[in-house]
Amino acid sequence: MSNTTPTPAKACMNCAYVLHSDSSTTSLRCGYSYFQQPPARRVQERMDHYDEVKAANWCSHWSVKAEGILSKKITNTPD
Repeated sequence: MSNTTPTPAKACMNCAYVLHSDSSTTSLRCGYSYFQQPPARRVQERMDHYDEVKAANWCSHWSVKAEGILSKKITNTPD
């Protein structure tokens, strides 16, 4: 039995570069250009600068999201 997590399906909603946006009709925008900047130099443009994307679409820039501590579910377990 393997303990590896399956790779999610390629889709913008699962992409590491997706930006959630209230100003998008799909609520998603592609942040690939933003994330290509060095972290210390990142400056977010107006959201309309980033292309709207559909949740089920994907492109050649698609990358799996790294699971971080903020994305993990916390469950209460007895000591």
